[in-house]
Amino acid sequence: MEHISPGPINPSLLNLQKDHVSTNIWNGGEVTFRAGCNFWQQLPSALVLEVIRTTIFGHILDISTIEINNHLITALVERWRSETHTFHLPIGECIVTLEDVTYQLGLSVNRAVITGITSANWEIICHNLLGAILTDKQIMGQRIQMSWLDSTFIVIPEGAGDFVIEQHARAFILRMIGGFLVSDTSGSRVHLMYLPLLEDLSQTYQYSWGSDVLACLYRGLCCAALISRQIEIGGCLHLLQSWAYDRIPMLAPRLHDALARMSLICFALVEWHVADRVMRQFGLQQLIPEDPINMEKQHKMDLREKK
Repeated sequence: MEHISPGPINPSLLNLQKDHVSTNIWNGGEVTFRAGCNFWQQLPSALVLEVIRTTIFGHILDISTIEINNHLITALVERWRSETHTFHLPIGECIVTLEDVTYQLGLSVNRAVITGITSANWEIICHNLLGAILTDKQIMGQRIQMSWLDSTFIVIPEGAGDFVIEQHARAFILRMIGGFLVSDTSGSRVHLMYLPLLEDLSQTYQYSWGSDVLACLYRGLCCAALISRQIEIGGCLHLLQSWAYDRIPMLAPRLHDALARMSLICFALVEWHVADRVMRQFGLQQLIPEDPINMEKQHKMDLREKK
């Protein structure tokens, strides 16, 4: 796939260019990103599904498994700018918005902010909310193995009451969060900070899950766009791909000519060029955007240790 020169770069605006993946590509390097999400292999029992459908995550159950187009994802990463959190396209800048999250995933975006504890007695919390005792092997850095969730909660005990059914529902929702909505690059673990938010499943509508999903996708794109050895991307790539197909219809899959589609992706997204930068997307008059703040330190923050 041919890559066109990024052209002159304004270092005061794009101050992370030296570490951007496009620099590596223009210097002869190659990169192909792939989805790091881990979609669930099978749905839980009907009793558990009935509980999940009463929560904010009920709509996610209706999303069918789709193949992620790695060529499309790679092309988008090459044009993602961590300084502005926008895609730089020939026609200007654009972003995945909270409105897109609501349309594509059916998650709320105007409720309470998703925050959770990152230091607690997780053994007790898991015993109370999941009904299971975890070992040090199953918990690593406050993250729990999703393979353990799959194997432990695959079958609901015969004659289980509402309390046990809700425990199985929480386990599967954790699986949905870690493997689909806010997945990391490994796609194998989910942070336990989400579990206390699922204590009362009737209150899941009170949280802005859509904002959390979008923030995770932004972070995944930022980590991938800066030169590193990772080839997986964290975040909900299903959302990113659906957004691209919806907002850029020429990229949407057709029933024929798959090889031509690879060239079309490159043609549509090639070239260089914060909410105030994409006001035209919302039907507003586009003003001259202000220079973005330097986000270099913020991009280094994560949930590890004191950060």
